[in-house]
Amino acid sequence: MNYRIVPPCDLHRTDIDNVDVKYLVEYFADNYYRFLYVYRGSSLVDVWTAKDISDTDRPCSAGYAHRSYVWNNDRTPTTEELENWCQSHRYPPRVAVVVNGDLVFEAEGPHAVGEARGRLKSRLSLAFCRFFSRELIQWFRNRKVEHLAVIAADEFRNAIDDAFPFIKMTYFYSASSVTGEYDIAMDFRYFRLARFLTTRCRFVPLFEILEQIALDRLADKCREMGVSLRLYRIASSESIRVLSRLERRQFSVRHDFRTLLNDNEYLASFAATDRAIEFLKRNPYEGTALRVHAGILIQDDMNRELMHVNNGVRLSCPSGDSLAPGVHLFGPCTPFGLCVSDDETIASFLQCELNNRAVSAHVMNYGCLQGRNFVLNTLLRVLTTPLRRGDHVAILDFFGEQTGIVDTSEWLNAEKSTCDHWFFDAPMHCNRHANAVIARHLAEDYLRCAERTLPVDTAPAAAFLGVAGIQELEGVRMELA
Repeated sequence: MNYRIVPPCDLHRTDIDNVDVKYLVEYFADNYYRFLYVYRGSSLVDVWTAKDISDTDRPCSAGYAHRSYVWNNDRTPTTEELENWCQSHRYPPRVAVVVNGDLVFEAEGPHAVGEARGRLKSRLSLAFCRFFSRELIQWFRNRKVEHLAVIAADEFRNAIDDAFPFIKMTYFYSASSVTGEYDIAMDFRYFRLARFLTTRCRFVPLFEILEQIALDRLADKCREMGVSLRLYRIASSESIRVLSRLERRQFSVRHDFRTLLNDNEYLASFAATDRAIEFLKRNPYEGTALRVHAGILIQDDMNRELMHVNNGVRLSCPSGDSLAPGVHLFGPCTPFGLCVSDDETIASFLQCELNNRAVSAHVMNYGCLQGRNFVLNTLLRVLTTPLRRGDHVAILDFFGEQTGIVDTSEWLNAEKSTCDHWFFDAPMHCNRHANAVIARHLAEDYLRCAERTLPVDTAPAAAFLGVAGIQELEGVRMELA
């Protein structure tokens, strides 16, 4: 497993006398995923994360000895101990190693990629403002927004000015410094901190606005082109009401990756054969890289024993007739099928369901391991994918509480028993049993939609955005490079 060692000289430290809510907000607005090391003279007295900030009082310090993310011991951890810690702790994605009161180093685990993804998400949102400029102008007009408070570092101001030339803006360096009355505010540093520390105006994340705009555009294009569109909310462990003994144990005490991979009962829930179980033990994440295509993230090509991706599309078994109506599945890890083999993804089960019902269809799996809360990337992927009249698009993602979205957790709750092991969450959360249930319901939904859609057009497939639109997205990518 990969983790990065950061020496003390490269870590941020401050004196105990500097620590108050304002100081912490200023620091974590720019370094949300980092630690802050607090000293009194030359002695380490505390280690802070952004989640240790209180919105009603001074920050509450318990000392680093009580911090769950600090290795406080009289010896340094072994490689195996570091690996286990980094795999079993999703937040924070790092551990501070303190030996006999001295800070020795900081170990950064694999989940720290969330920090880089968050920054990319902010940059993408700003860049794509130009692509959605007409809809953005209308969005502000419909809500009568005339004055926008913007919280951003100086380095982002030119990009923000280019993104919003049609509205009056006032810049602030931090949420705590916002003064005056504004219609809405956008925080390009860290909007969640701003939300609870400032109540002078309503905070709206830009990426949420763009996701709704992109969804509206996609729905319009589908209606124009005779493509049926269905949206599904991916189930989470919190939304599953019926848990087995093993699942309750996993949720109450997060087991590390090494322990899970030695639990045959656990692995049998994800893999049907000994060969597939051995595949999981070798590391299901290995080789699952992303690449940028037409300005958006797609799954890179992969040719592993039980996991194959070609041109951003994962192999489905069995494969359908390429001339039949297309059924296109989009979304993050769940539709991709992380930790299951090619023949046990939702797409493969769906193809089998349709074949068994003598329905001519070609299921395509465009799932991408892009992480949660990146719906904009999924929607842009659909807009740039060649489709034909009569095709069907199903998006399974972590949607919010918008209307018109089917919640897949209801399907699972209706069919799951207390002896079934389906949801173990991190680090392996895509399960063949749940996939089969979801695929069956998707097949039934598809048949209902197929009764109302137009016959398949024999013309070549084409992307909704067209060549010019895809070139514009590619231009956005070039600017970000």
